[in-house]
Amino acid sequence: MIRDRVTRLADDPGTKKRSRAPSPCCKRFAPLSHRERDVLKLLPLGYTNAEIARHLSVGVETVKTHLGRGYEKLGARNRAEAIALFLERERAIEQLREATEGTPLSDMLEQYLAWAEGESSPR
Repeated sequence: MIRDRVTRLADDPGTKKRSRAPSPCCKRFAPLSHRERDVLKLLPLGYTNAEIARHLSVGVETVKTHLGRGYEKLGARNRAEAIALFLERERAIEQLREATEGTPLSDMLEQYLAWAEGESSPR
């Protein structure tokens, strides 16, 4: 029965048009690279792209690339929205750390965060 439903959905032309993109909530917690995080951390301080580039010793185009990827992962449409979503994400992660401190979930959370930031491979 389930197999029939899946087959029908797969064959339905309307299904193929649907986006396979993650929901906005999931996007906000998509793994950010170290450089995307470095660049996004400087936005709330009011840095321009040129100032970020100088601070991180990279080119302005590189900053724009990291910002674009960061915006996409956060689901942000502009700089102000990226700042708000990034800070919201960082607060949520800190709250998770506090809530799981001293529990087995704490280790799991840290392993996930390390993996999400590219520091280790998933276990």
